[in-house]
Amino acid sequence: MFKTLLVIIVCSAAASCSTVATKVKNPDDAKRPFLGVEFFSEPVKLKARIDGYRGGLLMNLVYPDSPAYKAGLRSKDILVEINEKKVTDFNFKSGSDFTDFMAVQEIGSTIKFRIVRDEKNLIEIPVVLQGRKYSFGRSYENNKKFELKTKSYTDKINWQSYIKKYDIEKEVDELRARFKLMTSEGDQLRLPIVASLHDDPFKILPYSYWIKDQLDIKSSEPLAANGHFLLELNNSSYRPSRMKDESSAIDQLVTIYKTAQAELDHAFDDLSPAAKESLKNDLPGLAKKFSDGNYIQIDENKINLEKNLNTISNIQKIKPIHFVQAYALLTKNINESLLARIFSESTQRLATSKISQLRIPSVLGDILIAGTGNDVHAEDPNHKTFLIIDLGGDDQYQSTESNIIDYGGNDSYETATEWTMAGSTMDIKFIIDQKGDDRYIGHSGSFASTLFGVSFLWDKEGNDEYRCVKYCFGTAFGGVSVLLDEKGNDRYESLQMSQGLGIAGGIGLLLDHGGNDSYYSKGG
Repeated sequence: MFKTLLVIIVCSAAASCSTVATKVKNPDDAKRPFLGVEFFSEPVKLKARIDGYRGGLLMNLVYPDSPAYKAGLRSKDILVEINEKKVTDFNFKSGSDFTDFMAVQEIGSTIKFRIVRDEKNLIEIPVVLQGRKYSFGRSYENNKKFELKTKSYTDKINWQSYIKKYDIEKEVDELRARFKLMTSEGDQLRLPIVASLHDDPFKILPYSYWIKDQLDIKSSEPLAANGHFLLELNNSSYRPSRMKDESSAIDQLVTIYKTAQAELDHAFDDLSPAAKESLKNDLPGLAKKFSDGNYIQIDENKINLEKNLNTISNIQKIKPIHFVQAYALLTKNINESLLARIFSESTQRLATSKISQLRIPSVLGDILIAGTGNDVHAEDPNHKTFLIIDLGGDDQYQSTESNIIDYGGNDSYETATEWTMAGSTMDIKFIIDQKGDDRYIGHSGSFASTLFGVSFLWDKEGNDEYRCVKYCFGTAFGGVSVLLDEKGNDRYESLQMSQGLGIAGGIGLLLDHGGNDSYYSKGG
């Protein structure tokens, strides 16, 4: 697993390098005029001549918050005139020819564009050029870079010798300049360690080995160890305290959850209640578009486009450090001692009630306690169930949105509903399974997956089977999602966007600390 982790880190950074290197020709990008438009590769003809114009360049994408977008240019506009000269007279062969033309313009100058919109409307739009920038999100609240606190991970490879050997000093200097610009612009969704790698891509190797060793630590409280590591990864001085034991272990769990959810909610402090609710409704659709390969800033439907851009704007207001702090608080307090007390208290309550299942009301919803029989747990339309505590038996869990603590048995967790079964959207969801050979079979957004929230699945032992479509098994589209499997010969199968993946400021971890395991994610 950890070899796989290293590959992901190196490839992700390498992909960033190649993208920047191919798109930017001038390393001094701050002095290069920026419009914010991408064109289709070749000029197009109009269906009918409009006021003497026969064709032009079709805008494939207008970047949000760019000079072009602010001036009024939109995707699918056809550029037919520049400074009162027809585009056809420039003899542009492609969009890259237009880019070369723009490269010699002056920052601060005004370019008059005439475009055809909807194949009928001729519009003149002046645009004031700005210097290039790489991010349109809010700047870092804390631009402090991440640095290793020990020199034991110092890179033993002499990169300078390779740079000189292959005579690539100029290329490396240009790459560093481009990364520096990206980091200076920044946005608060970018993790400090990523910003640090933009400062020096050659840190990839030692940082990767450091991450591997931090995640590979054996601990009596592995979730808490992971929470502490994520705080360190984010340069956070926040240190969650161990909450005082309440007389009821179940009540204590409710208190822990409420406190962690309150911490998580601070991530959205800059959003109005209406914007927060809108974002929560829009995120599943955004994730689907992302995994389908659709660039959401391109949409011929103007209403959908504005909705997409509004979603992006709301995301940029999120403060991701609160997800890490909420996860750390949860995992500091949900430990072996508390789980043992919950088991003892639940057993006693069930024995006293002399029934096979007991519902206990709480401020978060009902808490359902089930005995050691082979139970079937599904959504109950008459009850909001916050937590299911099952004391044993070979149980079936079907598309439930409840949190789960299961103490024994060969259990089956199945869902055909997206973002359920430890799949969270701007909130907290978890599954803890103590024993048994378990099956986790789901759709998308399940079994330790989140959309700007916190989720975790902790399976302590057993030969387990994990299968899903996408967005599962430690995948965070924003927020924090962790799948921790401590023992057993396990099998992980998915199609895409799964198995330890962080997107848009998210941290996704799949940690398997024992057994002969199989990982497969292919086909989508």
